[in-house]
Amino acid sequence: RDCLLSRGLGDVYKRQPMQIAPDKAVNAHLFPYVKCYWNRCSFCGINQKYHFENPAKAYASIHQQLDGLKKAIGTAQYVWFIDEALPPDALGEIAAYFTQRMPGIIWQARCRIEPALLAGELPEALARSGLRELRLGLESGSAPVLKKMNKFDDSFSFVLVEEICKRYTACGISIHFPIIIGFPGETDSDRHATYDLLRLLTGKYPAVTFNINLFGLDIGSRVFQHWYDFDIQSISFPCEPSHYLGNILRWEDASTDFRLLMRERDQFMREFLYPWMPAHALT
Repeated sequence: RDCLLSRGLGDVYKRQPMQIAPDKAVNAHLFPYVKCYWNRCSFCGINQKYHFENPAKAYASIHQQLDGLKKAIGTAQYVWFIDEALPPDALGEIAAYFTQRMPGIIWQARCRIEPALLAGELPEALARSGLRELRLGLESGSAPVLKKMNKFDDSFSFVLVEEICKRYTACGISIHFPIIIGFPGETDSDRHATYDLLRLLTGKYPAVTFNINLFGLDIGSRVFQHWYDFDIQSISFPCEPSHYLGNILRWEDASTDFRLLMRERDQFMREFLYPWMPAHALT
């Protein structure tokens, strides 16, 4: 597996080839039957489509799951946890296990933005255990859009976001933010607030990265179930609704121009993530 590490230090972007043998890297779904422990985002339909166990009950077996992982991965050195969101306590348990029983592992995981990520010496413990990237669903830099998304509780703030970036990157852990633009009702001002926040964070913390996705209307989401409450004017199925096996539907509102959003997204990502990419290439 060939990887490109495209971000360097400061404002300098470096392409440093890094080769990882296929037998040294694994994707691990630690709790394949456990839903996201938040499970309230209005745009997400993942947990609504399947049967999932109660997260609190499942995480009690984390040491048993890690024992199974240890046996399964053999000589692999790189572990990418593909669980939707592992809570901070679970990350701490993984860190302790890797430090004591699997030293030398390099790993990545997904979590949620919450104050518990800054508790005690958790960032430092995660770094010592080999965590090198933490993916946190920020989704937007606009407070009104985040409220429509039902993304966070009252403990959230953009100050918290920056403090997480500061603590984790200082330990050598990259923070990656998935972003959504084009959410129903999002204004130009909302979207540019997101861009401004990304400029700020990537400018101050070189180990912060992001990706920008256009909003997709998932048929399992609350937005689909209550589309009339989200400024959506029409929804289009590509066939008879009873025959549709996909997840994402076309939709329209009074102001969203998807072609414009795609050009805007590509231009921004090229400027801040891929300045070496040819001007007419797709990102």
